[in-house]
Amino acid sequence: MSLIRQALATGLVLGAAWGLIEALVLLLLPWQRLAVGLGRLPAFDLVEALAVMALGAWRTAPPVLLLVLPATALVALLEHVLRRGRPSDEPSLAAPRAVISLVAFANLYWWTKPLWAFSWGLPFQHPKRLLLTLAWLLAGYLIARVLVRPRGLLGVPSRRAWVCVAVFMLLGGGWAQWREGRLSPPAHFGAERPPNVLLVVLDAMRADRLGCMGAERDPPISPHIDALAQQGVVFDRAMVQAPFTWTSFGSMLTGKYPRQHGLIKMSPDQRLDTATNRTLAQALDEAGYATGAFLTGTLSNNTGLLRGFDTYFETIVGHEPVNRHSRWSVVRSRLLVSVLWNKLRQAMDERLVNTEALRWIRAQAEVPFFALVHYYSTHTPYDPPAPFRGRYDPDYRGAYDPFFQSHAVWVMRQQQTGVCEHDGQPAWSCDHFDPVRDVEHVRALYDEGVAFADDMFGDLMALLDELGIADDTLVIFTSDHGEELFDHGIFEHDWMFNTNLRVPLVMRLPGGAYAGTRVTWPVEEIDLPLTILDVTGVGTLQEQRLDFELPGRSLLPDMAGQAPAPAELWTASENVRYVSLQNARFKLTRNRMLPDSVRVFDLEADPGEQRPLDLHDVAHAPLLAQLLARWDAFDASQPEVSQFTRGVIDLESLAQLASLGYTAGMPAEALEALAVGDTAAAAQALLKSTQLLGSNEILEEELYTRPFRWPPEPAPHDGGD
Repeated sequence: MSLIRQALATGLVLGAAWGLIEALVLLLLPWQRLAVGLGRLPAFDLVEALAVMALGAWRTAPPVLLLVLPATALVALLEHVLRRGRPSDEPSLAAPRAVISLVAFANLYWWTKPLWAFSWGLPFQHPKRLLLTLAWLLAGYLIARVLVRPRGLLGVPSRRAWVCVAVFMLLGGGWAQWREGRLSPPAHFGAERPPNVLLVVLDAMRADRLGCMGAERDPPISPHIDALAQQGVVFDRAMVQAPFTWTSFGSMLTGKYPRQHGLIKMSPDQRLDTATNRTLAQALDEAGYATGAFLTGTLSNNTGLLRGFDTYFETIVGHEPVNRHSRWSVVRSRLLVSVLWNKLRQAMDERLVNTEALRWIRAQAEVPFFALVHYYSTHTPYDPPAPFRGRYDPDYRGAYDPFFQSHAVWVMRQQQTGVCEHDGQPAWSCDHFDPVRDVEHVRALYDEGVAFADDMFGDLMALLDELGIADDTLVIFTSDHGEELFDHGIFEHDWMFNTNLRVPLVMRLPGGAYAGTRVTWPVEEIDLPLTILDVTGVGTLQEQRLDFELPGRSLLPDMAGQAPAPAELWTASENVRYVSLQNARFKLTRNRMLPDSVRVFDLEADPGEQRPLDLHDVAHAPLLAQLLARWDAFDASQPEVSQFTRGVIDLESLAQLASLGYTAGMPAEALEALAVGDTAAAAQALLKSTQLLGSNEILEEELYTRPFRWPPEPAPHDGGD
């Protein structure tokens, strides 16, 4: 048998065996966990298991076949070199060794990736990543040399073996594919088809960086979102309930304040309790909508936020779109060949989340759909792709392009200590970061990320027009929180300033109702679910078991010009440490761990929140008493923070959070473990810690207990020569 025939036969048999075994393991893992948790064995569907295993073989064998020919040639050449050109009496084992090398390399490379913290965030072509890859290739070959022997089990398969595998894949795979096609029958509606819903969330998007909210750039920063604003309704003071992603999305999808839905922090031991929370996606799914979520960043199925979405796509995890009704779809998304392929797609297609959303929407054009599309281009790192890169600051030649979270942490620490870390001199003298020029460039990078997101948003709008469903679709553009861009000498999010709490909110209603309207009074993100259900006319979020009414309200009366009662013009936001209440005029922020720490701003006189009122001034005593009474009433209406205790640490979520820089508030022991890639030890440190995660290292009070200026001013000259 020629070397090529050996390679093809071996690739088919061993590739199919790998896929079958991996699919079976992935199928049994949740079953095993459930059995341990419940103390009994749950039902096991043998027919479903056979279908999943057949499709696993079907999925894995083709890519192995594509790679086995060059791999076999490489292994044959390597063995020829090791024998120094001497012929061998043994039959060639290059083909099976090539396949085993590939399988071992792929598994070593992927599953040990969290252990190599030094390679996190590095491009593949970086020397450290290349050396690590070569090391695993060599390890894979050595494993193959040990496992594949002339008289061992893992040899060149016989003709009977590969023919049987080929027949199994054709018949079994064909049957399983046919079975999959029957699992999700399309929904049917009468003549009164409800409108579609497209909810686009641009992560970390400040309200003031859009053209329709006053931002000016050349060329315009957000032409497609601005066009939506002209065709729809703009809410000038839309406020989120939390300045970070998970908690904010929890409020956006349930219509509840953070302590009411319980997902109060971004931590790997936290997830939305699906037994006590009903989501917008659930309500629309039960009403017959096709529901799909297309996500980036840390937002994933592990958070519990995706309940009710039939289809979900997690870009950063590497999973392809998952159909929740198909066990095979869930297993397929976790097969190693699928994960690696989707990671490659992610590297090749910077618009991958949009690509998948566009494909899904096109497939759902004949039925009502709810699509949640989550963009990430305004989140750190600020690294916009071409042609947006350099659009607003082409002449920059400094060190902060792209701008990473680690850069910001360094700058904030030097501002906090007042000393430049690299030379011990006053922070204003530090030549590593220009507080004017470098900040200007950071903001340009951020705006280029806005322009990139706007371009993807334009593709969504063009598709709705192409399909002829634009007038039948409720389109909403918003964000989960804003972003600090050194407005207060600090950076990023999880701060209680309005740079974090105020977000864009633009809606285009079906048929263009209320086009050109601007709502100038405050509204909250918890108003979104009830507004969407009001527009669609289907479903409900209110649960009979709740002992309180959902705090949100429909915004349709606001769009019609009906201002709510004054009591409804107050908004509430919180993170783990702070609670903030505000209306259009005044804002109070209180540290729940330091009750005497209270800040009040007059937003009309000080919209940038640079000068908190002097609360020792007796003239402010009546105002302070009123605000504190409102704060006490709100706090009493919410569950205690102590109710939300830690559970089981999800290591996958912990690794994702750490890789994206969400480590603020973690104990030192956990940080040290993460620095060496030991997620298990970091998890144990978190469980033992009494610290609350989700708050920044710098207390906001510190910004007002010392003279604060941005840019920082040079120290006075000492008068010496």
